[in-house]
Amino acid sequence: MFTSRIFPSRISLLCTLTLLATEFVTQVIGKEYDVRCLDGGIGDTTLFTTTIKALLPGDVLLLGPCNYKFEENYVIGGDSLIVNAPDGEKFGSTEGVLIKGTGVGPAQTVLNAVVHSFPVNVIFENLTINGKQSTENVYYTDTDNSVLFRKCVLFAGNLSTGHIKTAVWSLSGRLTFIDSKIINDSTSAAEADMGVWVIAYSDDAANKMNLMRSSIDNFPIGLYGGGWAPDTQKSIQVHKTMLWSNTVDCCVDYTCDKTGAEMCENKSCPLKGQTINTPVGKSTIAMNKSVDLLGDYGRPIRQTYLPLRISFPKVQTKGYTFTYKLLSAHPALPTHTGKQYHPGNAAPQYFQFDSSATFSRKEGNQIRIGFDKSVIDSKFDNPDNIKAFHSVNGKKWRKRPLKLKVKVVQGLRIYQIKLHRRKKLKSLIAFGETKIDG
Repeated sequence: MFTSRIFPSRISLLCTLTLLATEFVTQVIGKEYDVRCLDGGIGDTTLFTTTIKALLPGDVLLLGPCNYKFEENYVIGGDSLIVNAPDGEKFGSTEGVLIKGTGVGPAQTVLNAVVHSFPVNVIFENLTINGKQSTENVYYTDTDNSVLFRKCVLFAGNLSTGHIKTAVWSLSGRLTFIDSKIINDSTSAAEADMGVWVIAYSDDAANKMNLMRSSIDNFPIGLYGGGWAPDTQKSIQVHKTMLWSNTVDCCVDYTCDKTGAEMCENKSCPLKGQTINTPVGKSTIAMNKSVDLLGDYGRPIRQTYLPLRISFPKVQTKGYTFTYKLLSAHPALPTHTGKQYHPGNAAPQYFQFDSSATFSRKEGNQIRIGFDKSVIDSKFDNPDNIKAFHSVNGKKWRKRPLKLKVKVVQGLRIYQIKLHRRKKLKSLIAFGETKIDG
């Protein structure tokens, strides 16, 4: 039985996705909701609230390039009294939603609110979270979910009266920032103590906190990674992220001075000793070694790994490669040679790749990505109809599908895909199949 849906009457529903199911699958691919601007570029906050509460697994909330002026102390997520978020009881541990601004950049879609304890896995993309009018953390969570901010800007307000004077406070779950900024916008940097507050876990808890191509700006302590040491190295990953605009880049232990202000007691952070999975030269990320940043992250800690391997023929600058499976089938798969492709019969098979490494673009250099064929096939009705599609910007698909070859690597049948002459790896690869009516 599928979870019943009650659609708000004012929602503009983009019926771009087909609802598919098998006898054994109860999750749906999802729907797209479009919340557009009112006159004067003002966001429809009433429609926003109604829609976000109605989201179900795999749904997409597209927000027009507006200024969303919520009532005072509005929280996206939940507290003990009010929840402005999906019903977590309707989601599994690996399911979630996408909330995305449709403007040219994050500055065009502004949510004047803070995000607290979002109850399901979520991607926030191409948005500004403006907490300038709040004295609360601009992001806080004590839930065991996976949250990813991609191409977002988070502004913290005056935190001087806050319980913990930090912009981002993550007690549990997994938190990732890619191509994003966390900014102290108070008149005095001293009104906040830390940009990001997170505690490192044991070494087997990979990727609790991730920062890539991002920045934390204008704080006394940029990143407090409590207990972050060689034996917890995998717990926090920081790659090509600007921390030096703060008084102290990062800290693994702190104390209070006589005035009660936080002071870094140990300025030694393992930034230079970071775990690197994409070293210079020829390297390979083995099958099932990539942690899914949006996968299950409960207690006891469980890691969800993606069924893929990546072979890099020539890495010029070392870095770290993140991969994650998107929660929603967005953008919708294209029509090719008159046939419409669909994202499967369960969770969408959309895989995002983001790497801080750089690669040679010389002729013949190819990044080879192999997907476990048995896992991919199990998500579709007819494997003979499967094709793979490639997007560089996550907005448009390349006109032609990728060449999909079946190979045997170390005794495992894989779908192999080659990406040619790429200086950087910022790609979305999705699998789809044609459906025959009747």
